[in-house]
Amino acid sequence: MYEIEWSQEAQTDLRRVPAFLRAALRAEAQRLRYQALFETRNRKPLKLPILELPDAQWQSRVGDYRILYCVVAMRTVLILRVIMKGTETTIDALKRSNER
Repeated sequence: MYEIEWSQEAQTDLRRVPAFLRAALRAEAQRLRYQALFETRNRKPLKLPILELPDAQWQSRVGDYRILYCVVAMRTVLILRVIMKGTETTIDALKRSNER
């Protein structure tokens, strides 16, 4: 079982998400406690590193949103960012969210 930690940026991102979607994002984060390194249809490792967020190793999809995270010390999931992806690439969506 993993411990979940939210970065300051991820907490700020979550506050910007519409209230009715926050519960789904938090629920997905809680599911990472048990299967953070298990690939599913909505959870997968990043194929290429993201220069703007080099620590990100995985992404989890919740609708149009992505939770970008890494596993540290083999027992902690660090949620780095929560971004709205839509039809953009993950890198473009991250750049857009950084401009806010």
